[in-house]
Amino acid sequence: MLKQALGTLAALTGGKAGEPSAALDVRLEASFEQAAVGMAHVALDGRWLRVNDQCSRITGYSEEELLAGTFQNITHPEDLAEDLVQVARLLSGEAERYSMDKRYIRKGGGSVWVHLTVT
Repeated sequence: MLKQALGTLAALTGGKAGEPSAALDVRLEASFEQAAVGMAHVALDGRWLRVNDQCSRITGYSEEELLAGTFQNITHPEDLAEDLVQVARLLSGEAERYSMDKRYIRKGGGSVWVHLTVT
């Protein structure tokens, strides 16, 4: 399973499964930072651990502002319950991933629809 995941990851980044770790790290970093879509790493409790520029652009919050809070803080109240149900399914092992359309509350007001995929 791990070999398959590494092979898939290597294929996505253009590297080889046996590629030295430092070179793969550079490729992964570039794919995260230069992605045309918002990407984030989120802790199990919902804290933002890492966000790319597109995530900041979409939400209107700076990286520092996002890292100081949680996804729950900026999820539209009408979408939060379903998001948390899906997170619980993921954490319990019932699901390996989920996708949903939801709204984030943008800095300064208003909301933005996003298509969220979580693994």
